[in-house]
Amino acid sequence: MMKCNDLLMFNGHIISMDDEDSIYAWIVVRDGLIIDLGNDQNYLPYMEASIEVLDLKGMTVLPGFHDSHVHLTQTGLNLMGYYLSGLVEEVMNNVSDETLSDIPVLFWKDIVRLDNSVIRFINSTHEDEFNLTALTEKNRIFNSLMHLLCHISQKCELYIFIKNFHWIDEISFEFIKYFLFKQTKFRGQLFLSSENMLYIEQLETFFEIEKT
Repeated sequence: MMKCNDLLMFNGHIISMDDEDSIYAWIVVRDGLIIDLGNDQNYLPYMEASIEVLDLKGMTVLPGFHDSHVHLTQTGLNLMGYYLSGLVEEVMNNVSDETLSDIPVLFWKDIVRLDNSVIRFINSTHEDEFNLTALTEKNRIFNSLMHLLCHISQKCELYIFIKNFHWIDEISFEFIKYFLFKQTKFRGQLFLSSENMLYIEQLETFFEIEKT
């Protein structure tokens, strides 16, 4: 007795996509797999043993896995990463005022709410996502911190402490120089410490040169 098949399609043009680009007239599918195909009348025994029988009436069939223009590859790649654009604003909008009232003064959620420009710069990742590099990401953070610190310092003088300053990277160092010598809106004091005393001496000389 022949096993029950899911589908029999006949009287069509079945493109096999094999090495010879063979074309067949009928195809039999069982459990999602192609079990038989051909160009003769050998499909007739499958007629009664198939749940669904379809007369193709000359239509073309391309068996296999079909991508109905949903960009599966890119979707898979996107799942490997996380676009956090808009996340900060979403968190801010979903944190109730009651919750904020329990947060210590100048906690970061409360600080960010003080100035919409901070949220705007933090969320600017999406604008550059196709040109996103480590440099553009650090510049984004640079701008966010600049607006944030300047805004807060207008309300109260800030004291910023940075330990192990000799580990600082180039972009962060430019950030420090900007606040020391070019940013006029910032009101506060910066304290640097390092286990490398030679580095501190070099910085003192460098800062004096920059200042003059």
